[in-house]
Amino acid sequence: MFSRPLRVPSGRQRSASKVDSERDGKIYRMEVGVVHSCNRTRGFSGWVLPAYAADFTLGVSPTSATVQIGSSVRFTITVTSKGLTGTINVGIRGVSPAFSKGLTFTQTRYDIYISKTSPTGTALLTFSVAKGAVATSYRITITGKDITGGCCYGLTHSATLTLTVA
Repeated sequence: MFSRPLRVPSGRQRSASKVDSERDGKIYRMEVGVVHSCNRTRGFSGWVLPAYAADFTLGVSPTSATVQIGSSVRFTITVTSKGLTGTINVGIRGVSPAFSKGLTFTQTRYDIYISKTSPTGTALLTFSVAKGAVATSYRITITGKDITGGCCYGLTHSATLTLTVA
């Protein structure tokens, strides 16, 4: 929460406090304050505005798969616009435990453009398992981040998949 005075026409002074809060997965901003004019003080409160109206979703399909040594498996990363127009950078941002020798991946696209007229974009993520790979389960975090600039720059979402090497 912060307070800031600013000048308004006719020599009036307005002091306002803004509060951001999350409700139903959206962030709202409320402004409350007072207007000082001619030795009179009037209160105002009200207008609740969405602070971030544009958004996107990130998903991965399937969410888990098992792959045999000597084979490969493919996942689809999907980015869907929820009012956002821009470029979303997607990729692996976390792996637990760390990849072993013999496990590699390729990704078809790292930047996905979405808009109101073209709301969905995809990238393919393929894991290949060679001889010498450790048979275990990997928890892999995929992250998408708006890199366009503007209102939603830096907005980030994540999805998780499980890859089991047998």
